Amino acid sequence: MKKYQSVWRVVLIVVGSVSFISALLLSYRYYMGHEELMPVLVLFMLGSSCISYARKYSQNYQQQSTLDTLITRNAQSLTFKGKPENGYEDKGIDLDVARLSVLTIRDDYLSVIIDGNGNGWDFFVVGTSQGIEQHIRSLLSKIEQNNIQFKHV
Repeated sequence: MKKYQSVWRVVLIVVGSVSFISALLLSYRYYMGHEELMPVLVLFMLGSSCISYARKYSQNYQQQSTLDTLITRNAQSLTFKGKPENGYEDKGIDLDVARLSVLTIRDDYLSVIIDGNGNGWDFFVVGTSQGIEQHIRSLLSKIEQNNIQFKHV
């Protein structure tokens, strides 16, 4: 993790914590009839946004979000996972390489179409479109790559 990311994460946690504490104090004042409800809601939303955004700068989140972790090869199948969100870890989907027909790629996004029929899955991954395609190509043989259409949008 880069130094500025660590500092930014600490700043977000501090701002989020102060916002939560302020929201609690104002909610007590609201309960006693001395305060409006809007500042309580605004501070609560600010606090929850800062804390959830700070999670994206954590080292654990960044390790779970690498392309090597999200797209893997197991014998004759590829395992695709989406990036972890809100504490939910995607178990992934194993797809036979022979069934893959179209991979539509853009920054932080991958669409997998199987059997050429338009049915498939969408995954939110971390990376540029070129990086995602390069990683997938590194997992496939030349013959397998020729059977799959790569699209960039």
